[in-house]
Amino acid sequence: MRQVAAAAGVSMSTVSNVLNNPHRVLASTRRRVEEAMDQVGYVRNSAARQLRGARSRVIGCIMPNTANPFYAALARGMEDRLAEAGCVLIQCSTDAQSEREARYLQILQEQDVGGIMISPVSVGLERLLTVRGRGTPIVLLDRERDHTDLCAASVDNVVAASWPLNTCSASATGGWPTYARRRRCPASVTAPRASTRPCGPPAWTRPPP
Repeated sequence: MRQVAAAAGVSMSTVSNVLNNPHRVLASTRRRVEEAMDQVGYVRNSAARQLRGARSRVIGCIMPNTANPFYAALARGMEDRLAEAGCVLIQCSTDAQSEREARYLQILQEQDVGGIMISPVSVGLERLLTVRGRGTPIVLLDRERDHTDLCAASVDNVVAASWPLNTCSASATGGWPTYARRRRCPASVTAPRASTRPCGPPAWTRPPP
């Protein structure tokens, strides 16, 4: 780091800010420091950084199947947001196997990741509470917290169910078009209704050019 500071003509605290708090450094200074890093071949030692008490920028994600379109889209969204924060995502697929989930949890803890986001296979959450108790933050994905105080991110099924209903109603009343197959509006869905008029028989509409 001393070499970087000397090459860039700045203090070591400025180099540290570029690495850890880049928003505090002027863009021109940040570019100069980054060029100096390339020049001297500086690579951050994450292990040493963690020994000083800084949390890892690597986040683990455990899902039943990352090839599933739902989980693939979820992982991509998480990856994009983590990238904005300067973090990276490690994805693991359990194939709905409890033993494989346990193994991934153990490996991620050994790597001292900054946190684990998981759509668990196991019925109970005791295993995850144990991991959280050891100091690794846990976020449940698409799973209720039950009676625990774990953080959770899940789908609001009522809102999700209202979307096709409102789409269907708007289309039936001449509103915005739908580009998927339309079926009769389900009467059992508890959601705001844009119209009570039925959608009629299934029909195909052309996608936009």
